[in-house]
Amino acid sequence: MKLHTGESPARDVHAHHTYPQELETTFVEKGINIHHPKNLVWLEGKLHLKHAKRYNAEWWSFFETNQEATEAQIYAEGKKIMDVCYKKKI
Repeated sequence: MKLHTGESPARDVHAHHTYPQELETTFVEKGINIHHPKNLVWLEGKLHLKHAKRYNAEWWSFFETNQEATEAQIYAEGKKIMDVCYKKKI
């Protein structure tokens, strides 16, 4: 991620998967590589850990009601969930 962003953040900054690793199989089925640098963002470590459970729950909820979501719909939802949980625009 450092190569992709050109940033070398402080030690207390985490690389956050925009698309949760616990749902990787679902994202791969939809054509999304969750490990691609474009699908990672830097987050302050404490903030990342504080909201991780809610963030993942938002994704589980999304897929419960949107099983046939398109790649475009998933990318749009990712932007929304990042803003709601982390107040971060992507």
